[in-house]
Amino acid sequence: MTDLVSVDPDRLEQLALQFQKAGKDLAEYINRYTQNCSETDTGYGTLPVGQTAADQHAQSNQDMLTALHELHRRYEEQVYALTAATAAYRAGDDANKEVVSRLHPIP
Repeated sequence: MTDLVSVDPDRLEQLALQFQKAGKDLAEYINRYTQNCSETDTGYGTLPVGQTAADQHAQSNQDMLTALHELHRRYEEQVYALTAATAAYRAGDDANKEVVSRLHPIP
Protein backbone atom coordinates (compact mmCIF):
# COMPACT_ATOMS: atom_id res chain seq x y z
CA MET A 1 0.00 0.00 0.00
CA THR A 2 1.11 3.54 -0.62
CA ASP A 3 0.95 6.45 1.75
CA LEU A 4 -1.88 7.88 -0.34
CA VAL A 5 -4.29 4.96 -0.15
CA SER A 6 -4.89 2.67 2.76
CA VAL A 7 -7.58 0.03 3.07
CA ASP A 8 -8.13 -1.89 6.26
CA PRO A 9 -9.77 -5.22 5.40
CA ASP A 10 -10.81 -5.69 9.03
CA ARG A 11 -12.83 -2.47 8.89
CA LEU A 12 -14.42 -3.57 5.60
CA GLU A 13 -15.32 -6.86 7.23
CA GLN A 14 -16.91 -5.04 10.20
CA LEU A 15 -18.86 -2.82 7.82
CA ALA A 16 -20.12 -5.90 5.98
CA LEU A 17 -21.28 -7.36 9.31
CA GLN A 18 -23.08 -4.12 10.13
CA PHE A 19 -24.85 -4.17 6.76
CA GLN A 20 -25.70 -7.83 7.30
CA LYS A 21 -27.25 -7.07 10.70
CA ALA A 22 -29.17 -4.10 9.30
CA GLY A 23 -30.50 -6.31 6.50
CA LYS A 24 -31.54 -8.97 9.00
CA ASP A 25 -33.28 -6.36 11.16
CA LEU A 26 -35.04 -4.99 8.08
CA ALA A 27 -36.19 -8.49 7.06
CA GLU A 28 -37.64 -8.99 10.55
CA TYR A 29 -39.41 -5.63 10.30
CA ILE A 30 -40.84 -6.58 6.90
CA ASN A 31 -42.14 -9.86 8.34
CA ARG A 32 -43.75 -8.11 11.32
CA TYR A 33 -45.26 -5.44 9.05
CA THR A 34 -46.66 -8.10 6.72
CA GLN A 35 -48.18 -10.09 9.59
CA ASN A 36 -49.70 -7.01 11.25
CA CYS A 37 -50.90 -5.36 8.08
CA SER A 38 -54.49 -6.49 8.03
CA GLU A 39 -56.88 -6.20 5.16
CA THR A 40 -59.29 -3.31 5.58
CA ASP A 41 -62.29 -5.26 4.25
CA THR A 42 -65.10 -2.78 4.92
CA GLY A 43 -63.07 -0.55 7.21
CA TYR A 44 -63.62 2.34 4.81
CA GLY A 45 -67.32 1.66 4.43
CA THR A 46 -69.41 -0.04 1.81
CA LEU A 47 -69.98 2.93 -0.47
CA PRO A 48 -67.99 3.16 -3.71
CA VAL A 49 -65.76 5.86 -2.23
CA GLY A 50 -64.96 3.48 0.63
CA GLN A 51 -63.94 0.76 -1.82
CA THR A 52 -61.73 3.28 -3.64
CA ALA A 53 -60.07 4.22 -0.34
CA ALA A 54 -59.59 0.53 0.55
CA ASP A 55 -58.03 -0.11 -2.87
CA GLN A 56 -55.68 2.85 -2.42
CA HIS A 57 -54.77 1.61 1.05
CA ALA A 58 -53.98 -1.86 -0.30
CA GLN A 59 -51.88 -0.39 -3.12
CA SER A 60 -50.03 1.83 -0.66
CA ASN A 61 -49.22 -1.20 1.50
CA GLN A 62 -48.01 -3.13 -1.54
CA ASP A 63 -45.85 -0.19 -2.64
CA MET A 64 -44.35 -0.01 0.86
CA LEU A 65 -43.55 -3.72 0.87
CA THR A 66 -42.01 -3.51 -2.60
CA ALA A 67 -39.78 -0.63 -1.49
CA LEU A 68 -38.76 -2.45 1.69
CA HIS A 69 -37.90 -5.62 -0.22
CA GLU A 70 -35.80 -3.57 -2.67
CA LEU A 71 -33.97 -1.94 0.22
CA HIS A 72 -33.31 -5.38 1.74
CA ARG A 73 -31.95 -6.60 -1.60
CA ARG A 74 -29.59 -3.65 -1.72
CA TYR A 75 -28.31 -4.41 1.78
CA GLU A 76 -27.55 -7.96 0.64
CA GLU A 77 -25.71 -6.62 -2.43
CA GLN A 78 -23.57 -4.40 -0.24
CA VAL A 79 -22.72 -7.28 2.09
CA TYR A 80 -21.63 -9.32 -0.92
CA ALA A 81 -19.57 -6.46 -2.37
CA LEU A 82 -17.87 -5.64 0.93
CA THR A 83 -17.12 -9.30 1.60
CA ALA A 84 -15.63 -9.71 -1.88
CA ALA A 85 -13.58 -6.52 -1.49
CA THR A 86 -12.29 -7.72 1.88
CA ALA A 87 -11.18 -11.03 0.37
CA ALA A 88 -9.54 -9.27 -2.57
CA TYR A 89 -7.58 -6.85 -0.36
CA ARG A 90 -6.45 -9.66 1.91
CA ALA A 91 -5.34 -11.75 -1.07
CA GLY A 92 -3.49 -8.76 -2.49
CA ASP A 93 -1.78 -8.07 0.81
CA ASP A 94 -0.76 -11.74 1.12
CA ALA A 95 0.62 -11.76 -2.42
CA ASN A 96 2.55 -8.55 -1.78
CA LYS A 97 4.03 -9.97 1.43
CA GLU A 98 5.16 -13.06 -0.45
CA VAL A 99 6.82 -11.00 -3.19
CA VAL A 100 8.53 -8.72 -0.70
CA SER A 101 9.78 -11.67 1.34
CA ARG A 102 11.31 -13.22 -1.79
CA LEU A 103 12.94 -9.94 -2.75
CA HIS A 104 14.17 -9.19 0.76
CA PRO A 105 14.58 -12.50 2.61
CA ILE A 106 14.89 -12.31 6.35
CA PRO A 107 18.18 -13.92 7.40
